[in-house]
Amino acid sequence: MKKILIAVLLTTIALSGFTNNKTLSTTAKFQLQVIDVEEAQKEIISFLKKKGGYFTNRDNRFMQIKILPQNLKYLTKFLTDKYLIVSKTINQKNYQDNIHNLEITIATQTKSLNQILKILNQANFSQTLDIEQRIQAKIEKIERAKGRLRWIKEHIRFTYVSLNFKSYTSRVRRNLRSPFKWINQLRLENLFRGF
Repeated sequence: MKKILIAVLLTTIALSGFTNNKTLSTTAKFQLQVIDVEEAQKEIISFLKKKGGYFTNRDNRFMQIKILPQNLKYLTKFLTDKYLIVSKTINQKNYQDNIHNLEITIATQTKSLNQILKILNQANFSQTLDIEQRIQAKIEKIERAKGRLRWIKEHIRFTYVSLNFKSYTSRVRRNLRSPFKWINQLRLENLFRGF
């Protein structure tokens, strides 16, 4: 009896671990200190092409990418090896309950919709308007649940990574030196430092 109980317990643990991996969504945020932002972004894009990822949004200080969850560790190693990581945040969320609830909603609303459609076939003209409103409400609930389910599955399928860039070169200020000694003594570069 003990052996059967232990076997059932181990099977339950194994299945729960399997289910969690299929319902786990990961997001990551990195703040990187780089010398040249444009060059760094080109290197990251080249890396993504090799590892099955791509960028969804990009400007001169930010980049959002999607990558397969199993490749996040390779991306993290790549970023650590190439750039200075100022901050790193990795979050995970388990959508198992959400998926289960949405699937139940879709199944029950579809079953209810089918019953309403049968009633519609037997209804007289005065009942038709009320039944059509019920049908519309059921369809909206089903479509909303399907849309949310698609969104969750997309966030489980890919890891979303946000990269914020800070450049060394943007912090370097040139010292304004003049060939005239009296101008250098006035330290006019302090006047222009804010520009």
